Amino acid sequence: MEKLDLLEFFRELKEQRKAVVSVCTANWFVLDSVMKFQKEKDTLVIIESTSNQVNHRGGYSGLTPFDFRKKVLSLAEKNGVQTQKLIIGADHAGPWPWVSLSANEAMEEAKKLVSACVRAGYKKIHIDTSYKLANDVIYDKSIVARRQAELCYVAEQAHKDVSHEDPVRPVYVLGTDVPPPGGSLGAGSKHTFTAEELLEDLDITRREFLKLGLKDAWGRVVAYVVNTGADFTSFDVTPYESDKFGQLRSLLLAEPFVFEAHSTDYQRLETLVRMVNDGFGVLKVGPELTFRFREAVFALCDIEEETIEPQDRSHLVETILSQMRVNPKYWKNYYRGDEVELKFSLYDRIRYYWSDETVQTALKKLLTNLCGLRVPASLIHQHLPDVVEDISGTVVIDPFKLIESKIRLSLEKYYRACENA
Repeated sequence: MEKLDLLEFFRELKEQRKAVVSVCTANWFVLDSVMKFQKEKDTLVIIESTSNQVNHRGGYSGLTPFDFRKKVLSLAEKNGVQTQKLIIGADHAGPWPWVSLSANEAMEEAKKLVSACVRAGYKKIHIDTSYKLANDVIYDKSIVARRQAELCYVAEQAHKDVSHEDPVRPVYVLGTDVPPPGGSLGAGSKHTFTAEELLEDLDITRREFLKLGLKDAWGRVVAYVVNTGADFTSFDVTPYESDKFGQLRSLLLAEPFVFEAHSTDYQRLETLVRMVNDGFGVLKVGPELTFRFREAVFALCDIEEETIEPQDRSHLVETILSQMRVNPKYWKNYYRGDEVELKFSLYDRIRYYWSDETVQTALKKLLTNLCGLRVPASLIHQHLPDVVEDISGTVVIDPFKLIESKIRLSLEKYYRACENA
């Protein structure tokens, strides 16, 4: 089977003023829906894991890069997705999970992470060293650039070790002008790169790459992350403002890469299309998809209350809220702690708890309770009106299909935006 030419793929994105969606999640319901959607549309998709989510120590998902890639490929095979239509990548690969350590310790962990990703077969590596580490006294652009080059060097060496098995070399994404992994604590950063700042950043980083003999790797930098200004908080979305990007649009014409947009979650279709027109060739999404998953599951819980006797119900919502309160580390820096925010925040910090064993047990019970149950169509419409339009007669519940249909609402939006429709 012919291998995907990654450099050519990103060149074509730029020339055709199109984009590719990059899905950043380890939620297997979401990823299964992505695979089904990709198979139907016959389009390429990027699946990425974030450094705190999946790493050489397991991350919060409990998965190493090798485990993650293996599970993604298993889902692809299950859904008939061709591997040349799939890119697996690393998001924010760098010292983010270890910022409390000394610079030497944190960078050693980051190097192990990057090496593990490349050895596992990841092909798109976003190198992010934009975080001040515990004992950094001086911290400026030159240090960020030097650390990016050091991690790229590790990635290149790791690929040399496995190139006899897979000769396709990784491509790189650089740039750090974005909110941190998991979302920022305040929406709508007012600062976006000016053209002068971006040129300075590129020059400093290029020189650090060349110092380490990474000229060839520099030629495989396919995208650069810049802050779109788009962002979100618990209950507000800050839209992308195209008029701020005039200079950057002009600069992009002279550079070989595309821009990569982070925190595009919850943006409207027309806003995403403007991003693509402005040269954002990669649209990254994560929390919006798990938010859709949560909406669907909570709707199923409401349907369960209408159809299943109390003693037989899953009590899923109570279970996951209990786990969030017992272990608040994933939300305590984002929420005040009231129940509405825990359940319905756009940050969707609840996504960190779906893999909890007790939550998984409750979710399985919910799906078992509802699967195959015949109910009035109006009951489904009441709780999932954007998924089931018909209110006449009865329907047999397929909870998996209902969850998938809810997630598809967002996937369809991104597909249309990437095609510049």
